[in-house]
Amino acid sequence: MASYTSEIPTNSANEIVDNDEPETEVSNFELFKNNITVLAQTVINENLSVVDLIVQISAEKFAADRTWLDCAQIFVPALLMYNVELYGNISTAKLAEEVLDAIVKYRDLLSIFCNNNSCTDDDKIELIFIIQDVCEQTASDPLKFIFHVILHRLYMEDVIDRISINRWHEGVGHEQDIDDITKDLLDRCSDFIQWLNEEDEEDDVID
Repeated sequence: MASYTSEIPTNSANEIVDNDEPETEVSNFELFKNNITVLAQTVINENLSVVDLIVQISAEKFAADRTWLDCAQIFVPALLMYNVELYGNISTAKLAEEVLDAIVKYRDLLSIFCNNNSCTDDDKIELIFIIQDVCEQTASDPLKFIFHVILHRLYMEDVIDRISINRWHEGVGHEQDIDDITKDLLDRCSDFIQWLNEEDEEDDVID
């Protein structure tokens, strides 16, 4: 019968070797995260074209074996927070202007994040949650004041649809023990949600 010994693996220098290599996965993700974050900053600093941006993010996604939603979870917060760094201390109006301009300019990329062939309806809702999380990071974050405006522009640019917005709104509204920041976001969205559903009713009447 073959014997079994539970020896700790060592290298030639008699140093303990960790064969599990969990750090490799972490470092690969950190590299992916860093590269996507840098691209988000490049968007603003170098006025990168949407075609070039999609090509570069697609390359990072493929190299790291990630999904488009993985890219969105890094790119969208990085883009929003970098705008806060640049314009948040000027005025909320200036911040809103720059963020909305970015949504219009890069709508094709934002659409890919949640409207590609491999995405699901939940991915569209997840994009809203990603933006919500950024806007709720701190009570003083100026993004919380324009969250409803961001949703409206994403809708007008056909990035997210009415059904996804309503599913998000209903889901968050029915959560137990939501904090004051989330309540404030929901309150700020109420007029937009009402307008959204009234517009849908008008479309039904016309049809």
